[in-house]
Amino acid sequence: MKRITQVKKRDGRVVPFDLRRVADAIYRAARSVGGEDRFLAEELAGVVGLYLEKSHGGRVPAVADIDDAVERVLIDTGHAKTAKAFILHRDRRRTARDRLELDTDAPSTATRPVVGHGDGEISAWSKARIVAALVDEGQIDEAMADDVARAVEARVFSGGSPRVSTGLLRSLVDAELFDRGRTPLGDRRRIIGVAVDDLTRRIEEGAGDRRTTDPLSFAEELGEDVLAPYVLVEVIPPLAAEAHRAGDLHLEDLGAPFAVRHVALSLSDSLSRTLRGDGVARTHGARRVAAAIGEIVARHAGSASRTFALEDLNVHLAPHVGRLDEDALHAEAREWLLSPAVLGFPRRGGLLRLEVVLSAGVPDRSASLEAPPPAPPGRTLGDFDDAALRTARALLAAAGDLRRDGLSDRLPDFTVVLPRASLREPAIRALLRDALASALEGGEPVLRFEAAGYPGRGPRAFRVGPEEVRDPFRYASGDVAVATHASINLVGAALRAGPGAVEACLFDVDRLVGLALDAALARRKFLERGGESPGDTLWTMRRGLVPLLDLEGAVHVIEPVGAERAAAWLAGDDREAAVGLVERLLARVEASAAEGARERDLVLAVAYGASTDAPVRLALADAARFPSAIDWWGETESPTYAPSRPRANGAHPIVRLEAIGPSRSGGRTPMRARVAVDADARPSLDRLVELVERAASDAAVVEAVIDPWPRRVRRSEA
Repeated sequence: MKRITQVKKRDGRVVPFDLRRVADAIYRAARSVGGEDRFLAEELAGVVGLYLEKSHGGRVPAVADIDDAVERVLIDTGHAKTAKAFILHRDRRRTARDRLELDTDAPSTATRPVVGHGDGEISAWSKARIVAALVDEGQIDEAMADDVARAVEARVFSGGSPRVSTGLLRSLVDAELFDRGRTPLGDRRRIIGVAVDDLTRRIEEGAGDRRTTDPLSFAEELGEDVLAPYVLVEVIPPLAAEAHRAGDLHLEDLGAPFAVRHVALSLSDSLSRTLRGDGVARTHGARRVAAAIGEIVARHAGSASRTFALEDLNVHLAPHVGRLDEDALHAEAREWLLSPAVLGFPRRGGLLRLEVVLSAGVPDRSASLEAPPPAPPGRTLGDFDDAALRTARALLAAAGDLRRDGLSDRLPDFTVVLPRASLREPAIRALLRDALASALEGGEPVLRFEAAGYPGRGPRAFRVGPEEVRDPFRYASGDVAVATHASINLVGAALRAGPGAVEACLFDVDRLVGLALDAALARRKFLERGGESPGDTLWTMRRGLVPLLDLEGAVHVIEPVGAERAAAWLAGDDREAAVGLVERLLARVEASAAEGARERDLVLAVAYGASTDAPVRLALADAARFPSAIDWWGETESPTYAPSRPRANGAHPIVRLEAIGPSRSGGRTPMRARVAVDADARPSLDRLVELVERAASDAAVVEAVIDPWPRRVRRSEA
């Protein structure tokens, strides 16, 4: 092969070929995207020289040929970002030359059209891009790719249109390939997006499952409509993705693949990282700590798709507000609830909520932690037990005032953790009464009953004890996170098996659980990629020797849906057998999930009744594909596998116990006491306290929810 020694300039002059100028151009493009390796740029320039020697066979290349060769080499050697930067620089130079030619009235040949991309971007015409796409996507040799690109270029230029779309270019390329007896790229290419007609319909329908309808939230929802199919195609294993599409699985939050579902950070660790700089040298006042908590929320809340929880908020505020009188404490609580960080919720159009977890006292896990200034040296958080209780009551009272002022939709969710054995103590009962008075108005807070001194950790969606975490050293100061949530359609499995075919149904359940766990593992791997470098979505949560978020220890939830309906179908008219089948189906899900999680090294939890989306979506899918299921709901009923909620009529509340998950550590099945009250005929507070205390006396009841109906939620105008 003859070496390249000359190059033809655009004005026709032939000048010496200098590889150093090629290396300079590659290095400039690399530096624009963060590269710093000059030696690598010179090596790549040498590869460009070899490429030209092989492709031109002694002919003198033009400048455009050298630019095409640089693009080709950068793409082939895996330097896509540098190639893109080089192409953009080349396009800018071409645009500048074209503008100069127009300004000087220089004669020109056919006008080069610009290319319009689907995202609204405009780029200059580049035949080299077509060649690269044909070689990369179509696996076509370079000679034919160049021939096709030239034919497409000729057709585009002869048309005289000032702008062509990428869609038109793809059609022209496919037509040329078809004429040459080759498979069109359209048969190979996977396009992920939303069709124009579907997008128009979505815009006309407005916000879907979201609770807020502001323009930015709606735009975010439309963006998730594109991300969700991408995750199904590129992240979720094919069999699991198809099970989701068919309605055998429901994989939650596919449109938010860069976030975990629920996360509760340890405020002690988070505050120690945030209260730095000038704040360390002076007293940490209440406003200073409130601002620091607001910074934590603003910085990290986007790492969750459903719940971002602040654990034991009142405990960490207590040393800073302990000296305030009741009026001043109430004012500080109101000020924090009106801060921009709090009023910025809900996010994701209403799906991402801020949750505040209040403790009735300082938990033992935090009692020995050193209290920050203004507490005197040597004081610990445990010394501020009374102040923590006062702060919890102040936050609930301030939230009640703001709810009556019309800010119900902007307030955080509240969870109050109460020691089961101490509910009758005067201070604890006063907090209980405050919480129930607030819940009568809007259903918040939710009450959790746990062991005195050793309460669980985490958001209300998933609470864990010290014996249930993978890394016990992180229990006191680490995070509690739910990474993914998948629901199993037990009814679909039963309908496929047929009446009486219990073993076939159980075998299908095993298959679906395995697919759900495969999806969870794939999503965990995708999430782990989000914390590898500073530009990644979870970098701020995963950096450092002790990261705020432990993805390896995050929980993956499996939820069986429709057990009662599935058992009834399998058992027919035998109601007694149906009861036993419910237990058998749930036990099979738990056993299969536990075994599969061990094989995949996943932290697993099985939950009941946690998803609000899955019972509806899976029931709709079954009603559409199984004729036997159509008649289960009347003409005016919407298909759902969710149990109906009790509705009180009059001043007598209705208490119903609901299982929220299988037994843990060999104990009893954890239950939720749902207290339905008539909002128009509210019971007395004393009566409500009596009902809740009676429910809490049952060790299986771990949660109480007050469910007023109808709920009259005042929405803010902001």
